Amino acid sequence: MPRSPMKLHQLQYFVATAEHGSVRAAAHHLGISATAVSRALTELEEGLKTLLIERQAQGIVLTCAGRSLLTHARLVLNQLKQASREMEDLRAQAPVRLSIGVTPWFAQSILPLLITRFLQRRPDVELHIVEFLGMHYAPLRDGSIDLAIGLWAPDAGPAELQAQPLFSYTSAVVCRMGHARAHARSIYELRGEEWMLSRDWREFGPPFSDIFEPAAERPPRIHIAHSALMTMTQVEMTDILSIAPWPLIESQWLRGRLQAMHLQELFPERLTCLLTRRNHVPTTASRDFIECVYDSIAQAQQSDDPMLRRVLRTIEPQPALQSRAA
Repeated sequence: MPRSPMKLHQLQYFVATAEHGSVRAAAHHLGISATAVSRALTELEEGLKTLLIERQAQGIVLTCAGRSLLTHARLVLNQLKQASREMEDLRAQAPVRLSIGVTPWFAQSILPLLITRFLQRRPDVELHIVEFLGMHYAPLRDGSIDLAIGLWAPDAGPAELQAQPLFSYTSAVVCRMGHARAHARSIYELRGEEWMLSRDWREFGPPFSDIFEPAAERPPRIHIAHSALMTMTQVEMTDILSIAPWPLIESQWLRGRLQAMHLQELFPERLTCLLTRRNHVPTTASRDFIECVYDSIAQAQQSDDPMLRRVLRTIEPQPALQSRAA
């Protein structure tokens, strides 16, 4: 087997230099000499036969190869840190940490079943859960979280992530009960209204993005909120409009509190997927959690709970999920 041109300490020094902006700052952070950091970076570049860092007066700039290696180096270091932490937890019989990201509609419907099932199976695990809106999965890519259940577009996602489609769904414009525009039948009747969105308006596509264009007739004022709770609360208590997935609208949280507009223009279908890092070795806790994801979906599909039945009527299981159930 050929020897790798990269050594662990070289990757550590490289990541520190990239994150702190200079060799001197990286050395201070690492508690070693700047000469040792500089020598390791030179050896790394010589071993790879590739320039990784351009040294400039104001600091360092990564080359294209350097930016690519930084992604891999962070994953390697995070994987080693994760392995070390898991071994320490096993020795100390301490709680195992599992970090997950979840889209709001799943959190408000199937996630409680999933958490209950998973913690019965793995009482030694401590869950850390974050809310994901849109498709910005930087914490998953860099290893800060272990896996995610969220929105995905197969043609737009980064190559370092892999996605297993679970459900497709559509969305609707939502407003407070009794809003003056509640009975609008076309998106074009909503020109000039105030909106709060969870992501950039361009991601919604035409014809909905048509009325959001700054050059559009009577362009609206658009606010961005990186919280489903914050967004839906403003919609419920003000005249602000928003866009929400149908499974979230039918959840226990929102049903009866907001009104969905039945517009003639239809939103394109979106995918909710199980997302993991490509070429990543999952922990045993991650593997157990993924099994519980599918078991909990099957449990929800058999449930008599009225809320779950309403939510499930708004989503379409994807072929891989259907074949797994069969």
